[in-house]
Amino acid sequence: MIASTRRVFLCACACALLHSWPVRGEPPCKSLLDSGDSAYARFDNATALDRFSRAAKECPDRYESIMKAARAFIDAGEDLYSKRAETLYVRGLSYADTLRRRYPDSGQSYFLTAVAASNIAQIKTGVQRLPLAKIIDSNIRRSIEKDPQFAPAYVVLGAYYREVAESNPILRAVGAILYGWVPRGTLAESEGSLLKATDLAPQSVYASLELARTYVAMGRRKEAIEILERMRTFPRAWHQDDTLKAEGRRLMAILKK
Repeated sequence: MIASTRRVFLCACACALLHSWPVRGEPPCKSLLDSGDSAYARFDNATALDRFSRAAKECPDRYESIMKAARAFIDAGEDLYSKRAETLYVRGLSYADTLRRRYPDSGQSYFLTAVAASNIAQIKTGVQRLPLAKIIDSNIRRSIEKDPQFAPAYVVLGAYYREVAESNPILRAVGAILYGWVPRGTLAESEGSLLKATDLAPQSVYASLELARTYVAMGRRKEAIEILERMRTFPRAWHQDDTLKAEGRRLMAILKK
């Protein structure tokens, strides 16, 4: 919305300033948010990040600006596939924390906090993951409490349960000593959460792949393959869907050997 002030001709300056002036009754940052929404819908996360982060700076007290900035930093990090992604996840977590403090009744605030912490945890190893596990655990449960029909929250919870079930028991014991808290979760709980997610979102690539992974962990190869076969036909609805489908194909090739 900020028009360039470096114009040669006076008429160009006037036109630019007129264009940047808010329309009467238009909410602050509307054009930035609309532009970010358009980019997000076409999976252009770099542009969405630019628009939403600018909106959050210009309208730092507006729920929509903060929420979409948090989501954009997380999504942009997921597209990087590099160590630099952690910087974006940390920024996303910071916005999510702000959102949670200011809007404690928002399920999205807890969900985004859990997702950012989960993504950071995937980069960390060993004991470094334990404090993040506590953030994931508490926030994803609160997210579901606030919005029981939000499928992605059940996917995060299901994947978390599987990670805990397969984690080193010595590491969990260390967590009890260092943090006075032990992460808990079983493969059966993972399956239950992921089945709930697929009930709510039957064509979610994300939910289906995580359920297949849990079935692999449970030794139920046939069911995992059936899910992966169905998943191949699902339409793209999320920026990571093509990547997750490719992971599903690689997993299915391994299971069919």
